[in-house]
Amino acid sequence: MGVDVEAAARHRQRIAWLVLGAFAFALRLAAALVTGSFHHPELYEYHTVAQSLAAGGGFVFFSHGGVPYYSLEAPLYPALCALVYTLTHGSVAALLVLQMLAGSLTAVLIAAIGTRLFNRQAGLAGGILAACHPGLIVYASLKAHALTIDALSFCVVLWQLLQWGRERSVRSSVWAGLALGLSLLERPTAIAFLPAAAAWFFLTAAASERRAAVKQVVLLSACAFLVILPWTIRNTLIHRQLVFMRSTNWEVFWRGNNPSATGHSYVAPERLVLDTLPPEAVAQLHRLRDEMQQARWFRDRAFAFIRAHPAEFLLLTLKKWYYFWWFAPQTGTLYPRAWLYGYQALYVMVLWLVVACARAVAIHGTSEQRQAVMLIGLMLLALSLIQSLHYVEGRHRWVVEPFLLLLAGAPLARIGKALRARGVTGVSVKERAEAR
Repeated sequence: MGVDVEAAARHRQRIAWLVLGAFAFALRLAAALVTGSFHHPELYEYHTVAQSLAAGGGFVFFSHGGVPYYSLEAPLYPALCALVYTLTHGSVAALLVLQMLAGSLTAVLIAAIGTRLFNRQAGLAGGILAACHPGLIVYASLKAHALTIDALSFCVVLWQLLQWGRERSVRSSVWAGLALGLSLLERPTAIAFLPAAAAWFFLTAAASERRAAVKQVVLLSACAFLVILPWTIRNTLIHRQLVFMRSTNWEVFWRGNNPSATGHSYVAPERLVLDTLPPEAVAQLHRLRDEMQQARWFRDRAFAFIRAHPAEFLLLTLKKWYYFWWFAPQTGTLYPRAWLYGYQALYVMVLWLVVACARAVAIHGTSEQRQAVMLIGLMLLALSLIQSLHYVEGRHRWVVEPFLLLLAGAPLARIGKALRARGVTGVSVKERAEAR
C-alpha cells in the first residue's frame, strides 16, 4: 500500500513537471509570436561563427579591422547553432525553438532541485518563477544568444554538485567534473564555480574525511579539465601559445578597466566603451593582423590604466560588483522603460524572498538545506567577483538568477499555503469552523 502511494506521488510529480515545462515553453513561444522574432531575431557573433562552421569554413569570426578570430568564443553554443543550421538549412527559427526547450528544461530543473531540498510546493513555486522570468524569456525567444544554454548548464552543475556533496563518492565526483567541464565549454566564467565548490566540499566534510575530500576535489577538477582539453589543445596549436578557452578575455577585461570605463559595456545610450577609443588607437589596433596581438594590445592598455589609477580600479571593481547585484545607470538602455520597471519590481520581490529563505534555513533548516544554501551562496559570490573584474551587464546576473528563484520558491510556497489556509475571505479555516 505504501509503495503504491509513493508511486502515485512520483507520478503526480512528473505530471506537474511536465505541465510546468509546457507552461514555460508556451510563454516563450507566445513571446516569439507576439514580437515576430521568428522572422527577425536578434543575431550575434555566434550566428556568424555557426554559419561558417555549417558551411565548412571553420570556427572563425572577422573582427577589429577584418582580423580573423579563431578563438573568439567558447565552442559549445556556436557548435550547437551550426548543428541546427546544418539540419534545418540555416533556420534561426529552429534554433529559437531549441532555446525555448532549453529554457523550459531550466524551469523544470529548478523545480526538481527545489523539491529535493525543500518540498514539492517549494520546487514548483521556484520553477514557475523561472518559467515566468522576463529576462530568460527574452533571451530564449527573441535572440540567438548563448544565455539560455548558459543558464541551463549552470543549473546542471548545481544539481551535480549537490549530488556530489550528498554522495561524496568517486562516481559523483566524475559526474560533477564532467558537468563543470561542459559548462566551461559553454561559458568560461563557470571556472568560478570550481574554487567555490572545492571550498564548500572541504568545509562540509567531517574532520576524518578531509583527506578523502581533497582527493575528490582533485578528481572533479581533473575531469573538468579533461573535457576542455581538446579545445585548449586546438587553440594552442593554432596560436602557438596557451589559450585555454578564448582569445578575447583581455578585451572584455579592458572594457571594464580603462579611462572611459563605466563598469558596463555602454558609456551612454547607443555608445559602447569601444567607441570611446580615439581614432589613432583604433588605427593602431587595426594594424595588428593577429588576434593574439590584438589581445595583448587590450591587455597592455588595461594594465597601464590599473598601474596609473589603482584606486580607481578598486572603486570600479566595487561598482561593478554592486551593478552585478543591482542595476547600472545603463541598465535597460535597449528595452522599453516599462519592461525595466516591471523587472525591477520582480527582482526586489525575489531578493526579499531569498533573504527570507536564507533566514529560515539558518534557523530551522536541516543540515542538507544549510549546506545547499551555502553552496549556492559561494557559487554566486565567486561568479559575481570574477565578473566584476571585467564588465557587468544585467544578463550576466540572469545566467545565475535561476539559483535565486530556486531559493525564493520556498518562502513563496509558504506564503501561498498561508493564503489558502485563510481563504479568500481572509478568515482562517479554524476561525470559520469556530464561527459555525
